[in-house]
Amino acid sequence: MKKKYWILIFTILLILLFDQGSKKVIREKVMINHSITIIEGYFNIVHIENPGAVFGFLSDKDKKVKNIFLFISIFAILFIIYLFLKIQEKNALLPFCLSLVLGGAAGNLIDRIRFGMVTDFLDFHWHNHHWPAFNIADSAITIGMIMLILYMLEEEIKRRKD
Repeated sequence: MKKKYWILIFTILLILLFDQGSKKVIREKVMINHSITIIEGYFNIVHIENPGAVFGFLSDKDKKVKNIFLFISIFAILFIIYLFLKIQEKNALLPFCLSLVLGGAAGNLIDRIRFGMVTDFLDFHWHNHHWPAFNIADSAITIGMIMLILYMLEEEIKRRKD
């Protein structure tokens, strides 16, 4: 099996293990809409059920709008798989970036299918100024996208030098 597929399998399994495991613990141990202070003024563990999109966008809309998120997630996952199949095996970074995004998208899709919403629990803030709560899957997507953008910028710089 090609190296990029091992990267894909290992990365997705690791993300799903930590994402689904952490969400399960939060759902079982922290009451909904409650907060546990970890670092006073900076970090809490919360239990938020997000029926909307990223950062709760459109969370107050009806079921038809929420079903659109399912289709968008499925489309995004299929598109990432398509890109993954097309990439050459030059190095491990590009497959890793796409695997992070794919694993995160899959983690949140599992929640949407099982519960109709996504469990968020990481609450970083600066005293009273809170960043919207998020989860491991969101983190994997964000890190994967940042790494992908940096990879693409680096490749463009190399291309322009040649």
